[in-house]
Amino acid sequence: MEVGERIKQRRKELGYNADYLASKLGVSRSTIFRYEKGEIEKLPTEVLEKLAISLNTTPGYLMGWTEKPQDKLLNIYNQLDSKKQDEVYNFAKFKLNEQNKKIFTIAAHSDDPNKEITVKEFDDLNRYLDEADKNFDDK
Repeated sequence: MEVGERIKQRRKELGYNADYLASKLGVSRSTIFRYEKGEIEKLPTEVLEKLAISLNTTPGYLMGWTEKPQDKLLNIYNQLDSKKQDEVYNFAKFKLNEQNKKIFTIAAHSDDPNKEITVKEFDDLNRYLDEADKNFDDK
Protein backbone atom coordinates (compact mmCIF):
# COMPACT_ATOMS: atom_id res chain seq x y z
CA MET A 1 0.00 0.00 0.00
CA GLU A 2 1.34 3.41 -0.97
CA VAL A 3 1.44 6.57 1.17
CA GLY A 4 -1.57 8.10 -0.58
CA GLU A 5 -3.61 4.94 -0.11
CA ARG A 6 -2.80 4.91 3.61
CA ILE A 7 -3.80 8.58 3.89
CA LYS A 8 -7.12 7.89 2.18
CA GLN A 9 -7.76 4.71 4.18
CA ARG A 10 -7.03 6.45 7.48
CA ARG A 11 -9.19 9.45 6.54
CA LYS A 12 -12.12 7.14 5.77
CA GLU A 13 -11.57 5.10 8.96
CA LEU A 14 -11.98 8.31 10.93
CA GLY A 15 -15.04 9.34 8.92
CA TYR A 16 -13.36 12.49 7.60
CA ASN A 17 -14.19 13.89 4.20
CA ALA A 18 -11.48 15.54 2.12
CA ASP A 19 -12.79 19.03 2.93
CA TYR A 20 -12.52 18.42 6.67
CA LEU A 21 -8.96 17.08 6.43
CA ALA A 22 -8.00 19.95 4.13
CA SER A 23 -9.30 22.48 6.67
CA LYS A 24 -7.31 20.80 9.46
CA LEU A 25 -4.15 21.03 7.37
CA GLY A 26 -4.80 24.45 5.88
CA VAL A 27 -4.67 23.17 2.29
CA SER A 28 -7.20 22.78 -0.48
CA ARG A 29 -9.41 19.77 -1.04
CA SER A 30 -7.67 19.12 -4.35
CA THR A 31 -4.32 18.95 -2.53
CA ILE A 32 -5.72 16.18 -0.30
CA PHE A 33 -6.86 14.27 -3.38
CA ARG A 34 -3.42 14.75 -4.96
CA TYR A 35 -1.78 13.32 -1.82
CA GLU A 36 -4.15 10.36 -1.90
CA LYS A 37 -3.62 9.68 -5.61
CA GLY A 38 0.15 9.84 -5.19
CA GLU A 39 0.47 12.86 -7.49
CA ILE A 40 2.61 14.57 -4.85
CA GLU A 41 5.24 11.93 -4.31
CA LYS A 42 7.62 13.65 -1.93
CA LEU A 43 5.70 14.95 1.04
CA PRO A 44 7.62 17.55 3.03
CA THR A 45 8.34 16.41 6.58
CA GLU A 46 6.17 19.12 8.10
CA VAL A 47 3.22 18.11 5.89
CA LEU A 48 3.69 14.44 6.77
CA GLU A 49 3.77 15.35 10.46
CA LYS A 50 0.58 17.45 10.19
CA LEU A 51 -1.14 14.66 8.26
CA ALA A 52 -0.18 12.09 10.90
CA ILE A 53 -1.46 14.29 13.72
CA SER A 54 -4.69 15.09 11.87
CA LEU A 55 -5.24 11.41 11.10
CA ASN A 56 -4.38 10.27 14.64
CA THR A 57 -1.51 8.10 13.48
CA THR A 58 2.24 8.22 13.04
CA PRO A 59 4.38 9.41 10.14
CA GLY A 60 5.88 5.91 10.11
CA TYR A 61 2.47 4.38 9.47
CA LEU A 62 1.72 6.78 6.63
CA MET A 63 5.12 6.10 5.03
CA GLY A 64 4.68 2.34 5.36
CA TRP A 65 7.81 1.88 7.41
CA THR A 66 7.99 -1.11 9.69
CA GLU A 67 6.02 -0.19 12.74
CA LYS A 68 7.20 -0.68 16.26
CA PRO A 69 4.72 -2.37 18.61
CA GLN A 70 3.97 0.99 20.26
CA ASP A 71 3.03 2.46 16.87
CA LYS A 72 0.51 -0.32 16.34
CA LEU A 73 -0.89 0.27 19.81
CA LEU A 74 -1.10 4.01 19.18
CA ASN A 75 -2.94 3.45 15.91
CA ILE A 76 -5.54 1.28 17.64
CA TYR A 77 -5.80 3.64 20.63
CA ASN A 78 -6.39 6.65 18.37
CA GLN A 79 -9.31 4.90 16.69
CA LEU A 80 -11.16 4.52 20.01
CA ASP A 81 -13.65 7.05 21.32
CA SER A 82 -12.54 9.05 24.36
CA LYS A 83 -14.36 6.82 26.87
CA LYS A 84 -12.64 3.72 25.49
CA GLN A 85 -9.30 5.57 25.44
CA ASP A 86 -9.74 6.30 29.17
CA GLU A 87 -10.46 2.62 29.80
CA VAL A 88 -7.33 1.56 27.91
CA TYR A 89 -5.25 4.13 29.79
CA ASN A 90 -6.57 2.98 33.17
CA PHE A 91 -5.98 -0.67 32.26
CA ALA A 92 -2.42 0.07 31.13
CA LYS A 93 -1.77 2.05 34.31
CA PHE A 94 -3.13 -0.85 36.40
CA LYS A 95 -0.90 -3.35 34.55
CA LEU A 96 2.13 -1.10 35.05
CA ASN A 97 1.40 -0.85 38.78
CA GLU A 98 1.02 -4.61 38.92
CA GLN A 99 4.34 -5.06 37.13
CA ASN A 100 6.12 -2.61 39.41
CA LYS A 101 4.84 -4.00 42.68
CA LYS A 102 7.60 -4.75 45.08
CA ILE A 103 7.40 -7.50 47.59
CA PHE A 104 8.67 -6.36 50.94
CA THR A 105 9.87 -9.12 53.17
CA ILE A 106 10.13 -8.39 56.83
CA ALA A 107 11.56 -10.98 59.11
CA ALA A 108 12.16 -10.63 62.80
CA HIS A 109 14.38 -13.26 64.35
CA SER A 110 15.47 -13.72 67.88
CA ASP A 111 16.90 -16.59 69.84
CA ASP A 112 14.87 -15.37 72.80
CA PRO A 113 11.15 -16.03 72.24
CA ASN A 114 10.33 -13.63 75.09
CA LYS A 115 12.31 -10.70 73.66
CA GLU A 116 10.38 -7.50 73.29
CA ILE A 117 11.40 -4.89 70.76
CA THR A 118 12.49 -1.48 71.89
CA VAL A 119 10.62 1.72 71.09
CA LYS A 120 13.43 2.66 68.67
CA GLU A 121 13.16 -0.72 66.89
CA PHE A 122 9.39 -0.29 66.73
CA ASP A 123 9.75 3.25 65.29
CA ASP A 124 12.32 2.05 62.75
CA LEU A 125 9.99 -0.73 61.66
CA ASN A 126 7.08 1.69 61.28
CA ARG A 127 9.21 4.11 59.23
CA TYR A 128 10.24 1.23 56.98
CA LEU A 129 6.62 0.14 56.52
CA ASP A 130 5.50 3.72 55.83
CA GLU A 131 8.21 4.09 53.19
CA ALA A 132 7.28 0.76 51.61
CA ASP A 133 3.61 1.77 51.58
CA LYS A 134 4.45 5.14 50.02
CA ASN A 135 6.57 3.50 47.31
CA PHE A 136 3.80 1.05 46.55
CA ASP A 137 1.12 3.77 46.35
CA ASP A 138 3.26 5.88 43.99
CA LYS A 139 3.49 3.09 41.43
